[in-house]
Amino acid sequence: RFAENFAGNDRVSSPAVVWERTSKRVLTLEDVTAIKITDTSALRAAGIDPADVARALATVMFDQLFVHGFFHADPHPGNIFVTPDADCVGATSSHPQPWKLTFIDFGMMGEVTDDTREGLRKVLISVASRDGGELVEAIGKIGVLLPGAKTEVLAQAMTQLFSRFGGMGLSQLR
Repeated sequence: RFAENFAGNDRVSSPAVVWERTSKRVLTLEDVTAIKITDTSALRAAGIDPADVARALATVMFDQLFVHGFFHADPHPGNIFVTPDADCVGATSSHPQPWKLTFIDFGMMGEVTDDTREGLRKVLISVASRDGGELVEAIGKIGVLLPGAKTEVLAQAMTQLFSRFGGMGLSQLR
């Protein structure tokens, strides 16, 4: 299903299943020769900018959640690799990146319902627009708040947090 969702996407690959070595309890995938996503030295040596990899990964993770509603639920560095494209020496207009993100180990996958996806979209939009009231409403709709939560007080607190920290970058927040 993951492979089907990203078929035709030149940013993502997943190894084929080796069916003759796969059982109900063991998923065997074809061999992957690639660079570990956190090996920045190897990425740079291959002419790949780690910042480009990070942007592509963020996009792919958002696509999994918000477009497909089906996601890799164990995306640690041992399960995501960067595979240089042997057919492409450098980026061109027809092939914007000379590499792909390769996901492995599909033992933990998750699904997001349409209602939850819509709620998460509203959460992101409310955070981006720094709207504490909308944020509280959105997290309430996706079931994060306990029944009887004082939403007015929480909305005021979120609005104050946005006012205080909303314009800061991550380095400033640290």
